[in-house]
Amino acid sequence: MDIIRFKDAKVTEWSGGETFEILIHPHGSNFKEGNYNLRISVATVNLASTVFTSLPGVNRTLTVLEGDLKLIHDNQHEVYLKPYRQNTFRGDQNTRSHGKVRDFNVMWKNGNATVKHMSYSPNASVSIESKNDLTLLFLAKGSFECNGTTFNENDSLVASSALEIKTTNQCEFLMVSFNY
Repeated sequence: MDIIRFKDAKVTEWSGGETFEILIHPHGSNFKEGNYNLRISVATVNLASTVFTSLPGVNRTLTVLEGDLKLIHDNQHEVYLKPYRQNTFRGDQNTRSHGKVRDFNVMWKNGNATVKHMSYSPNASVSIESKNDLTLLFLAKGSFECNGTTFNENDSLVASSALEIKTTNQCEFLMVSFNY
């Protein structure tokens, strides 16, 4: 189990807000250089309307954490997202957004990634199995304990084996499964 604390995320500015890079794979890759297979981040969108950067060869899944968002792909397809709703799309699509939000972004080039939302009540015992090349559990809301370590809102863990977690309050998770 690898622990990723949100306070340690690499923060960069983009034209519409900030991006907090939680994980980039392989380790040592650079988003701007494009030499990654997988990138997971949380972003703020502080403008009422913005255009997404074109990312040819990249697949994306965007999940809203806070706020409401309307995405318009290629001036044809509109998607409306509320918290914990997601949209998967190609990075080379002409994508415009409307709405100030905080969102969770998964970008990948090779392989396949899925993002699953999970909600658990206080004092729940949850088993997480890692049958993928990489499994990341992002805590969007709440707190939990795993192997004697407390995780707070926005913290993540990378599971390399089966894990048992115990929620301490209402928890909202996003689980990213990635296979090459």
